[in-house]
Amino acid sequence: MFGSAISLLLIPTVGCNSSAVIALMLLSMLSYGAVTGGEYGIIPEYALNYSGTIFGVANTLASTLGFVCPLIVGLLLDHGEGSGARHQWNIMWYMAGAVYAFGGLVFEVLGTA
Repeated sequence: MFGSAISLLLIPTVGCNSSAVIALMLLSMLSYGAVTGGEYGIIPEYALNYSGTIFGVANTLASTLGFVCPLIVGLLLDHGEGSGARHQWNIMWYMAGAVYAFGGLVFEVLGTA
């Protein structure tokens, strides 16, 4: 999660260099893909008898970001016209990186192996 967070937090620093932005986004997804294999397998480890229910609740909570994030991005971009739009996108990248970092910190604090 921290690799994805760092990659997303670096996107505003490269400016309008589309190649660098794409490379950082690919690195972010590559880092997230390395975490996903353990993410889905850990639920049955914690609650074997209720793994379906817990996975359903966790997936529901995670899926809400699929419709909440576009609303937040839309609200941010509506307030940034002209040169302010880049600043609004930077806020969005910082928020995305913070979400990944928060998830990683919660797992590091509460997760056990």
